[in-house]
Amino acid sequence: MVDNDVGMTEAQKDKAKLQTALDTAQQAKAELEAQLTEAQKDKAKLQAQLTEAQKDKAKLQDTLEAQLTETEKDKAKLQDTLEAQLTEAQKDKAKLQTALDTAQQAKAELEAQLTEAQKEKAKLQAQMTQAQKDKAKLQEELREKLQDTEKERQEKLQEKFHELNDLLN
Repeated sequence: MVDNDVGMTEAQKDKAKLQTALDTAQQAKAELEAQLTEAQKDKAKLQAQLTEAQKDKAKLQDTLEAQLTETEKDKAKLQDTLEAQLTEAQKDKAKLQTALDTAQQAKAELEAQLTEAQKEKAKLQAQMTQAQKDKAKLQEELREKLQDTEKERQEKLQEKFHELNDLLN
């Protein structure tokens, strides 16, 4: 009777250790999933910023084209003021080019950030996959320990085995 009580205590200790390891793996998985969600939100924000930068670029290009067209019309209509208008159009063009360059630089930075977020997402997915593998390994180790314990104490631990199996499932 004493040997069986010691065996039950060892099985309970093993169960507690394995449950703790399983809980740790599940917590790590939850943390990785939260990090993945955060990375996906960041990616969405970066994509929105990139779209906005592309819209700004298109607006600047349209504005530049409109101003150049207006300059050509003014040239035909007002030959005597051509030099003044051309100089003004060139100033505007330089400003717009600077703005366009800035928008393109912002776009490049956003694309770099997006690439970094995608790399981070891939890392998080790899970590989550590893956590799932670790969880599966722990579950397999737990099953093996339970089978060994059950063979030695099958009749007296049958009820405990069902309770532990229910906890794992």
